[in-house]
Amino acid sequence: MSNKGEQNGMFGVHRYGEANPFFGQHHTEETKEKNRQAHLGNKHTEEQNLENSNRLKGRVPYWLIGKELSEEHKLKLKANVPRGKDSPHWKGGEIERVCQECEKHFRVCPALVKYGRAKFCSQQCSMTNRRKRGDFGQSPNKSEQILIDLFSQNNLPFKFVGNGEVWLGNRNPDFINTNGKKQVIEFLGTHWHPLFDEARKVEHYKKYGFDCLIIWEDELANPDKVAIKTKRFERVKKCKL
Repeated sequence: MSNKGEQNGMFGVHRYGEANPFFGQHHTEETKEKNRQAHLGNKHTEEQNLENSNRLKGRVPYWLIGKELSEEHKLKLKANVPRGKDSPHWKGGEIERVCQECEKHFRVCPALVKYGRAKFCSQQCSMTNRRKRGDFGQSPNKSEQILIDLFSQNNLPFKFVGNGEVWLGNRNPDFINTNGKKQVIEFLGTHWHPLFDEARKVEHYKKYGFDCLIIWEDELANPDKVAIKTKRFERVKKCKL
């Protein structure tokens, strides 16, 4: 006969405090170390985490089963929770830092300082610094150099700025119009960029009043078409916000 679930004599029985057979006893240090070693490295899978999360949603703690707290009681509990400087977890509030790129003063929480993540005041400064350090490899790359030569041969007024020279928000376009028009060009590698990146980039630059032309890597197979496409783009008027 199965002794699982409701067939088990202890099913639904809660043995807390003195009713627990282990009440008042303690594991030895040797036992604790054995338990630690036995569970060392064990991690739940994402599937198990999701299953546990769904199982525990809405569950009431055992000490509140059958009880209902009044609104007054809830407010008292909330009021008794120490906050800010009164909290035992208070770390001193925000800390003032100086951006390593633009030298602007900014404030961050201590946790970011502890883990070395408070070096820059913005993502733009962080990306600019990474460009200077060469984190993004050789710039321009071979494909971008092909576009630079193509624009030069066809007298197209676009300059390569993909080395971090120009930023619009948190994005650094690859080329920018040098004749005063608010136009940028982004070159996208087919291996690195999904199709929806095109609309995302166009929409981003539009917020700053710039038209954006997207040139995909596979289009370089026909340079003449790329040149015609760029000439048509250069002739259009500034986008309307």
